[in-house]
Amino acid sequence: MLQNADEQILSLKHNADALLAKDEKLQEFLTWYSHLAVVLNVPYKAPSIRAFYLDLEIANIHPLVNIIMPLNRLSYCLDFKLEMDWQDFGYGLELDCAIARILSEDNLSADNLVLNITRNLHHPFLALVRPYLVARLQQIKYQPPNPDDQESFRAWWQKNGQAWIEELRAVMSADWYISPDWQFSEQQKELLKQYYDANKALVKHLNTSELSPKVRQEIEDTLLLPIAEIEKRKQ
Repeated sequence: MLQNADEQILSLKHNADALLAKDEKLQEFLTWYSHLAVVLNVPYKAPSIRAFYLDLEIANIHPLVNIIMPLNRLSYCLDFKLEMDWQDFGYGLELDCAIARILSEDNLSADNLVLNITRNLHHPFLALVRPYLVARLQQIKYQPPNPDDQESFRAWWQKNGQAWIEELRAVMSADWYISPDWQFSEQQKELLKQYYDANKALVKHLNTSELSPKVRQEIEDTLLLPIAEIEKRKQ
């Protein structure tokens, strides 16, 4: 029975990985998140962090996919403890997205983006999950005032806003972990959704099947990784 279960789940894993194997941009996407899961200072396993960011990416490119309920989220299937911090942990990605838009010279409503960054920067959970990012942002001169005082913030923006953005670009330009604008094609979005669904089915199978310890560990260690990293770990 164990051998049959092992073979079945390894087949599911192979089929899930194969969905994105031939798409260079989607492999780059997986590589980016696998690196981010390593640098974040959080009390969760790397596969859970990769799943968390994949949850948010899927919600972004497929708005009709319901990940509001915990049971619909891949990260929850992997680590239910992550559910308690899910809303707080989202501040990290929201901050990344706001910074990425400014770094890409998208100055449409730049004052609102800076306001968003400032609010997130004051969130206590952010210092735990992104201490290096917080430290870099605090290096910038002309720090914005309390974001709750909108009148003071608007006055500061008129005087220092553009200088703050230029300093942001200077201190953040070398930081690869700011979330890129992936600009996936419709076909890539559909492939990513298929990959997400396949891995959710895989994890549910992982949670309910009787597997050999070796195969279970192999699946957990290589979940949601790019093909190159999977092959490297098998050597």
